[in-house]
Amino acid sequence: MFNFHLVLKFVVPIYELQNHKIEPVRQTTFGKSGVRELHDLQRLIRDQIEIVGDNLLVVSEEFSSWPEAKRRIDLLAVDSDGSLVVIELKRTEDGGNMDLQAIRYAAMVSAMKFEQVVASFQEYLDKRNLPRDALQTLEDHLVDGVRGTFGSRVRIELVSADFSKELTTSVLWLNQSGLDIRCTRLRPYELDGRVLLDVQTIIPIPEAREYQLQLNEKTRQQPSTGGSGKDYTRYDVVVDGVTIESNLNKRNAARIAFTNLILRGASREDLAAALGRPRLALTVVGELSGMALEEALKSQYSEEEVRRTFSRDDEVVRYGGETFALTNQWGGDIERQVRSASLAVGITGIECRPINSK
Repeated sequence: MFNFHLVLKFVVPIYELQNHKIEPVRQTTFGKSGVRELHDLQRLIRDQIEIVGDNLLVVSEEFSSWPEAKRRIDLLAVDSDGSLVVIELKRTEDGGNMDLQAIRYAAMVSAMKFEQVVASFQEYLDKRNLPRDALQTLEDHLVDGVRGTFGSRVRIELVSADFSKELTTSVLWLNQSGLDIRCTRLRPYELDGRVLLDVQTIIPIPEAREYQLQLNEKTRQQPSTGGSGKDYTRYDVVVDGVTIESNLNKRNAARIAFTNLILRGASREDLAAALGRPRLALTVVGELSGMALEEALKSQYSEEEVRRTFSRDDEVVRYGGETFALTNQWGGDIERQVRSASLAVGITGIECRPINSK
């Protein structure tokens, strides 16, 4: 058995800061460290899927529910926008042919219906003896209003110790052609008998991610006004005629707008009533941050409730001796919802302005 620790988003190489010098940490391989692909790496990532990406729910492991299946998807997940996510893992230094495998898998699951995903998810929960209802868990995970477009997109997450130039070149080209493939590198290091992981998203790089998403969304846009595709509208948040945040997705635009309404004196209860959303925010006493905030939320709310809110230090609202963690579950017309809520609480000057549409 090995000690497994996570070091997130360090710049390679990793150094240890000592009293008298800065010492490089020795890079290793999963093989040398005794880390097995299925029983170690896959198991650990399955149970901490946030390492790979935000807002993911694992619905199956070693998935192969299609006719004449000879291969299995390492992990099948659903993001909160209702997209299926094929996750392929390798402990190799080049990623092998995982991109080609994942594309085949993505094509196979692209026809899955909501009910089929629920059935596979329940089978997965039962196999792991997890006492949860698949349908309820999945519905709680999804953003309001996406049930009708569930599974209309499939994206791919490739996770490996490293990736060859051939693989990354292929992924970049495929993304330019409208696919959504992400590469996350797990580079292992060894320090005092422990295995440290440097986890970095290398495609798309964080600085280019929003641009790449917009490019892909523009590629997927259709001239027809029919259909029921996902809403890719981006928003500016405007306060008293001044744009304070620009080019935001729906969730973050809502967060910024309602944060400003609260800071101007709108009560959470009045906003929730105006929107017809009793779960608009989780509230704890005290203007908290760090561990105090985390512990207060955990003591008062379930893990699922906290996961469905903006609960990081830089996301919560601190006002009037309380801390609010606003919901991250937003669907429908945000421009109209902000306007209606503003009128209901008698506060004007805060808007979400769409800057593009689906």
